[in-house]
Amino acid sequence: MIHNVGLLKKDTATFIFYKDYWGLYKDYQNMLKMIAAYVPYIANKEIGATRVLKNGDSYEFHFGNFRDFVIVFGTDVKTNRKMLMQFMRRLAQTLMVIFEEGVQINTLKLPKEMKEFTAELELMVRASPYYESLYRLDKTVEQRLNITPASEELNRRNSLIGEQGAMLIGEFFVEFQDENTGEWLPLGGTGKGKTVQDLARPKFYMTSNVSLQPNGKLQSETYEVFFNFREYPRPPTVQLPPKLEKILGPSDQIHRVLDTLIDWDMVHPPNWLEVVRELEGKVYKSEVHIIEPIMEEAAPTKGKKGKGIDDPGDKKKQASEKYTF
Repeated sequence: MIHNVGLLKKDTATFIFYKDYWGLYKDYQNMLKMIAAYVPYIANKEIGATRVLKNGDSYEFHFGNFRDFVIVFGTDVKTNRKMLMQFMRRLAQTLMVIFEEGVQINTLKLPKEMKEFTAELELMVRASPYYESLYRLDKTVEQRLNITPASEELNRRNSLIGEQGAMLIGEFFVEFQDENTGEWLPLGGTGKGKTVQDLARPKFYMTSNVSLQPNGKLQSETYEVFFNFREYPRPPTVQLPPKLEKILGPSDQIHRVLDTLIDWDMVHPPNWLEVVRELEGKVYKSEVHIIEPIMEEAAPTKGKKGKGIDDPGDKKKQASEKYTF
C-alpha cells in the first residue's frame, strides 16, 4: 500500500509535490527532511535506479532516480515492489512529457499539465492496497467527520465491484455461494440480496466445443470455473477443475494464458466481462470440433451404380446408421 508520495528536484533536493494519502503522518516535517537528505545519494545512481530506505519494521521509502526528478513512495513493507517499479516508471514517462527536455523548473508552482500526473498518481495510490488492508486502515485512521480516506476508497471500490457484478449477471448464468448453507445458487436481476463481496466471487459453467469421446459418442464438456474479483482493480484469481487444467494449464498460471491478464493494468483495468468472455472462448476451443467432417464423410454422393446413393445396398446401410450426440 502506498501511503505518501513525494516528487523532488534532483539538483536542489526540494519538493515540488508531496501528499499523505491516508492521514498517517501527523509529524511529517522530520520525515520530509530525511527524504530530502537522501536525494543526493539516489541522484548519483544510474537513471531508472531505485533504492529502499527502511523506516522501522512496518514502513519503508522507495526512491526512484529519473531524469530531472526523484520520485519517492512511502509504503508498508508488504507492498509489491514490482508494482511500485512499474508505477514509478509510468509516472516518470508522464513527467517527461510534461517537462520537455531542456525545460527547467524554477518555481515550486506546478504547471497546469501536472493535473494529468496527479490524476494518474491518485489511481495508483487507490489501486495499491488490498481490500483487507483498506478495511483495517479504516478502523485505525483518525476519523474526519466520520469519513476517512480509507472509507472513501472502500465505498468507491464496493460501488465498482457492484457495477461489475451486475454486468456479469446480465450476460452470463452465474452462481454465488450462500454464506449460511455453502450452496451455490443462481441470482438474477442486478444482484439484489447479495453483498458486494459475494458478487466478487462468481461461479460459471463453461462448455467446450463438441468432441469425439472414446465410446464413439459426440459430446461436449461442461466445467465449473470460479473467479475471485475481490481485490479489483488488481487482477482476479481463477480456479479451474483438474480436467480443464490439463488443457489450459494450472489455475495459478492462468495469467499467462489470458491476454486480459497478461496485459493487466491496475490503473485502468479491464472490466470483468472481458476476462470471463476470453476464458469462455478458450474453454470453447479446448476440444476439436469434428461434427462437420463426420457429416461430410457420411453424406451420400451421386455416382455410378454400386456407388453412393444409386446403390440400394447403400440405402439400407444408411437407414440402419444412427448418430448419437
